[in-house]
Amino acid sequence: EIAAGGAGASVAGFLVGMMPGKLNEGEQDFIDRMRLAQMREAPTRVRYTWENDINGNPVPRGYHTPPGKDMVRVRKMEWDRRYEAYTFTTEEENPVTLIWTPDHSGVNAPSNTGNQTPPKLPGTILVNPLPDGTQSTSTTTPAPDEKNFADYILILPVSDIPPIYIYIRNNPGQVTGKGKKVTGTWLTDAGQGNGSPIPFQIADKLRGRTFSSFDGFREAFWLEVSKDPELSQQFKRGNLGNIRAGKAPAPRESEQVGGKIKYDIHHIRPISEGGEVYDVDNMGVVTPKRHIEIHRGE
Repeated sequence: EIAAGGAGASVAGFLVGMMPGKLNEGEQDFIDRMRLAQMREAPTRVRYTWENDINGNPVPRGYHTPPGKDMVRVRKMEWDRRYEAYTFTTEEENPVTLIWTPDHSGVNAPSNTGNQTPPKLPGTILVNPLPDGTQSTSTTTPAPDEKNFADYILILPVSDIPPIYIYIRNNPGQVTGKGKKVTGTWLTDAGQGNGSPIPFQIADKLRGRTFSSFDGFREAFWLEVSKDPELSQQFKRGNLGNIRAGKAPAPRESEQVGGKIKYDIHHIRPISEGGEVYDVDNMGVVTPKRHIEIHRGE
């Protein structure tokens, strides 16, 4: 599985062999794995983006790309002992970490546990056609608002898995919602139902703030929790250090699964079904184990 480290980061994966189009004169149409592994960039005349459909749901779309915009970064995923998995962190200003966990646990986990609400992919992905009356070598420019492609070709050091093309889009937005009054130990319900609600006092601190990505929201959320005298005293020293650094705390080991060891923020109504990304009333804090159960429909 490949999981995005941020709920607001949409990630799509395509086999490199699916990229159509011609390369430069005399070059092969298909770059094999061995050759690709020696490159830092690889040419392709089709690149993908995320765009919203008429209902506001994100859908993938392809564009023929002209020379100068046809080079995709090639990177290798590396083994990370902390997660017991392969990871890759993007190079954009707001980085996203992707985790690929080899399935040795025997746990029936969903295919996607990073982006909590993966978009519904259509059976056919539209690739904008070449303009009428042009030669077959002509290309069309991507959408006007697509100034930079956040895409990569990732190579896993596993022989039977082909290189994967990914495109990442962050969902910016403004925080809304009121949160709920919390009594007793806040995260007691994180292992059941939709998890523990966002406390109203934390919602008050974040409401109206704008974030360029959900990663930014998540960091600000835990920082505010660390500043709250009532909530912060519920964490032990190690977890208190985590939240003071804007990182999620860890639940007890029985609620952890494999390399997934931190509390997650779950969107109750999936984003792909119209759920608001930054509405705190659409969020619940859940344990990794409960998060997997939710996505299995339990």
